[in-house]
Amino acid sequence: MKEKKLTYDEIEQVRDKILREYDHYIVQYMKSRKLRDDFEDRYVMALKARMDMTRFLHAELQAVRDLREREEERLRNENNDAITKAEAARRGPKPGFADRIIQANRDKIEKYPDKEIHPDASFEVRRLFGAMNDFERRLWPDIDRCMRRISPTPTVTMSR
Repeated sequence: MKEKKLTYDEIEQVRDKILREYDHYIVQYMKSRKLRDDFEDRYVMALKARMDMTRFLHAELQAVRDLREREEERLRNENNDAITKAEAARRGPKPGFADRIIQANRDKIEKYPDKEIHPDASFEVRRLFGAMNDFERRLWPDIDRCMRRISPTPTVTMSR
């Protein structure tokens, strides 16, 4: 089916609509007026080349709408980034590399028993003594018995 060609008045109406779209785009997103001027240059060239104005104007209208959509998407992304940064700032600074390693190590040794040895003893030292105490109480008797069977203590003679 053959498309209906636009009349001169319809072409002018669509042209004015596109110019208004460019004006809104330029003002709203603070863009250069060169975009509008470039459209007008393309419009004059299309008239001189006797292009199908229906397709030309439809493509130009779609192009300016795509420009607006891209700017909207960019602004949404900037807003999302700003919100993300604000949330991160509210949560506090991200721990540094060393802090993450220290926390990972603390998490690993937390499973060991705690042994109160001194009020000023660090977390790591208390856990070390707790693990050693547990080892001595639960495992050492069996190890000691095995070691004595395998290798009895030799008599040591001291010579001078």
